[in-house]
Amino acid sequence: MLKKHINAPTTVPGGATQSLKHESGRLHVSGKATYIDDIPTPANVVHVVPGLSTKAHARIVSMDLEPVKNFPGVLCVLTAQDVLGENQISPVGAGDEPLLATDEVFYYGQPIFAVVAETRLAARKAARQAKIVYEDLPAVLCVEEARQKGGDMVCRPLEMVRGNAENALENAPKRLCGRITVGG
Repeated sequence: MLKKHINAPTTVPGGATQSLKHESGRLHVSGKATYIDDIPTPANVVHVVPGLSTKAHARIVSMDLEPVKNFPGVLCVLTAQDVLGENQISPVGAGDEPLLATDEVFYYGQPIFAVVAETRLAARKAARQAKIVYEDLPAVLCVEEARQKGGDMVCRPLEMVRGNAENALENAPKRLCGRITVGG
């Protein structure tokens, strides 16, 4: 387990005990905020859309991207082999989240390739032209099932520590015990 000790003040600006105004809140509620869709697209911009997995867990047996490459308006199609450097985007450096899948997908909607096209619509339509053959692998769809099967963690746990939580809980004048489940 990766453990990081944090030296931080006991009160956090904007934490649960403080009310702070959102920097652009007034613009949002007045209708004057500028959103990304309000900004005109500059000239000579290309559009990139990912081609996504249609399986929750599977091995990629074969992938025919020729129909994608030949779709009108497509400039190029990128796969993991085109990634310069490391094909990783894990925010905590765990090395468990590839930018583009290689030979196995681990969740429905995992990016496998990227379509670069002249328009967003062309990129979206082209991405759906891929012919991917999968070999289904067992998918664990809930935490309880994963625990029962004794499955591996998706990545090693990252624990951020400040103070002594165990001691604080032991000495707390009131305690609340229970269980919460978030469906999905």
